[in-house]
Amino acid sequence: MKFNGFGQRTGNNILIVSPLNIDEELKTKFEKSFPDFYFVYPDLINRDEKFISFERDCDLIYKYLRDKELLEFYYALSFSYGANILMDLLSRRAIKVKKAILDGYINVKINLIIREILKRKFASYSKKIIGDQNTINRIKSLYPGMYENICLVAGEIDKESLENFLNSINGSKFQKMEAEKILFIYGDLDPSFKNIKKLKEKYLKADFISFPETKHSGGIFKDPEAYLKIIKV
Repeated sequence: MKFNGFGQRTGNNILIVSPLNIDEELKTKFEKSFPDFYFVYPDLINRDEKFISFERDCDLIYKYLRDKELLEFYYALSFSYGANILMDLLSRRAIKVKKAILDGYINVKINLIIREILKRKFASYSKKIIGDQNTINRIKSLYPGMYENICLVAGEIDKESLENFLNSINGSKFQKMEAEKILFIYGDLDPSFKNIKKLKEKYLKADFISFPETKHSGGIFKDPEAYLKIIKV
């Protein structure tokens, strides 16, 4: 797994766990909002190996951070299945975090029929991402500036990786997390939004925010400046 970093080496660190790469525009906004922080984030897409499991990704991230002596973070910010990986890191006490933000944590049950439907939908959607103008326009509207990254994500997920990914989602369980503060974020149009009730029952001390008219992990793209102000509170 490859890793990237940017920002100021002042001793204050932020971990970003996201399946979408941080482009230059978003990187600039991160640095403006957190001028005295160093950001480190794993590249979950351009892999040295196939996707195996959230636990395997957690192992790779921990080993890198341990070797770089980067195990303490003021913020840990995660998106989509990156939130599942962060939950694993925090449950293992692999890193120390003051405030953990889990945006779009995925927890679903997938039976065999739904699994096959999802595989076929993904195969169809992967083709539309490149060749269907309506799909392209929709992606660009929902995720401004991220179209190229989304194409990259679709292109890197082969059948074996997709099977492993579905297995990881299906087996994902709420785990006890070690962090001073925990914030869950969902768009109200995210299918996983329905999990908030269960999450509130499990994590009594956590905070919860939902973004109106927002799809899966889309809040950061709709208004990055407002989003980053919210997570700092």
